[in-house]
Parts: sequence; C-alpha cells; structure tokens
Amino acid sequence: MYVFDWDYWEQCRTVSCPTLQRLIINCYGSTTFDLSRRKTVTDGYPIVNFDSLVEAKLTLASRKHPQKGSPENLIKGLRNVEILELSSFQTSEGPLHCDRRWPAREPVCMCFSGLESCPVEVLEITEYKGTKDNLEHMKNFLEKLLCLELVKVCACETDDEKKLKLTNDLLRLRGPSKCKIQFQFIAS
Repeated sequence: MYVFDWDYWEQCRTVSCPTLQRLIINCYGSTTFDLSRRKTVTDGYPIVNFDSLVEAKLTLASRKHPQKGSPENLIKGLRNVEILELSSFQTSEGPLHCDRRWPAREPVCMCFSGLESCPVEVLEITEYKGTKDNLEHMKNFLEKLLCLELVKVCACETDDEKKLKLTNDLLRLRGPSKCKIQFQFIAS
C-alpha cells in the first residue's frame, strides 16, 4: 500500500491486516504497507489491527486541516512493534505536534499517548540537538516506553564540551531507569 496526501483520504476508517509485518507511512511521499493498494493515511482510525507488525516507520507532519483528526489510534495500534521509527518534516513543540498556521494552535497529533502499551525495546534518535523540545520528547520516551532497553542517539557535534553537555543531560533524564543510552557523535 502506498500512502499519499493525508488530508484528503476519508473513505476508509478501518485498518486491519493480521499478517502484516512491515509498515512505512510518509505523508509527503510513497509509503509501503506491503499490500497492493494505493491510498493515503486516514484520519482518526477507530479500528487498528496490526498485531503481527514488527517494524513501523511513521513520518508525522503538520497538516493543512488539523481539525480532520490525528493518527493517535494508529500509533496506539502498534502494540507489538519491535522497531518504531518516528520522524517529522517540521519542528514539533513539546509532546504535541502543532500547526502554527491554525489559529487555535490545536494539537495535530498526541504522539505520546498510548506509548505505554508499545513494546519498543530499542529507540534510535538521529539529528539530536539537545534542545528543550528534544529533552522533553526524550523524557516522555524514557518514562512511557516501559520495555525500552536501549536508546541510540546520533548528534552532529565535534566540540567536546557540547558533547559532554548532551550526554549528561540525557543521562540525567534517564534517572533510575535500567535503559542504556548509546551516543554517536558525527561531524556535520
């Protein structure tokens, strides 16, 4: 299945495939569901059944019409996912992705709700910058992903003092958690 144009697909409200093992959703490009259907990601999935799904890649983005719904139920439905890749085309604010163009700044996606039921063991973060928003997101992941064993963090940083700050900030967030945090610093 290929997913295009999140804003305009309103025909289907049920997503169910008991044997699906890989899912990739990208709001601005082709998306692979490993099915033979071309559609877009729907709004407000009332039923999500991906029990056999082991890997999911979701690209979340602010939408033109945030009043149409969010992928919250889709994210909650990823119960057995072992590899979850979340990415975004825009910068997000806090635990909610907001559309700055929308007057009320209503949430587009409550990405952290439902994470407690997600059995992700390894989380990979790329392009980590250590901003306040990054730290808030990491705090939510560390608190809510109850099965999390390892977080791999990749940051573009060469300055030793900044590397130390990024490392210490994340280790402080971890608290008494048994989750390990691995760092990889690369030159930009």
